[in-house]
Amino acid sequence: YPSYQVAYVTEDFVHWKHVDVGVHDVRYSPAIVQFRGKWYMLGHGMADLYCSDSPTGPFTVCGQMTGVDGKVKKTADACFLADGDHLYIYYPENVKIDGMMCCLVTMGAELNPDRPWEYLTEPVELYRADPGIQWHRWGEHNQEGRALYLEGQWAIKKNGRYYLLFSSGGTEFSSYAHGVMISEEGPLS
Repeated sequence: YPSYQVAYVTEDFVHWKHVDVGVHDVRYSPAIVQFRGKWYMLGHGMADLYCSDSPTGPFTVCGQMTGVDGKVKKTADACFLADGDHLYIYYPENVKIDGMMCCLVTMGAELNPDRPWEYLTEPVELYRADPGIQWHRWGEHNQEGRALYLEGQWAIKKNGRYYLLFSSGGTEFSSYAHGVMISEEGPLS
């Protein structure tokens, strides 16, 4: 599910075929998850949550992402984690540092398992970019100490441990890097 092109399938990892899943523009990095026999897809910066019975669609809108407060929520670079009968969403969010909207934090929340477009909990901050960590800084040589960047969150659970992967530094630079956060306490800790 690459950015903009939606889906490709393969039998041999050499020959790939584009598949029209019925959604023409989910922008960058669509979030895809299988949960309770359905497939859900959320586009970058979009509120519409799409669902399908198949990973290749057709996908249709099943609801708009809605916070606990009832307001529509749009997230960039979101990802999902299906953990048994629980569903979680993770995404980066802007925060102010020294008056600048330049730093991103990783947020997470539990979604309503019966209506996965509704937040069940308020989002919590899981990780904050740190200017003291060189590879969190933006720039070809990670020189921008006040401009921090986290993106591309991806959550998995393995052997009772939660892993939240992320990227930092800006995709346009050779200094682009990846990190992993680990929790043995739970998916939102």
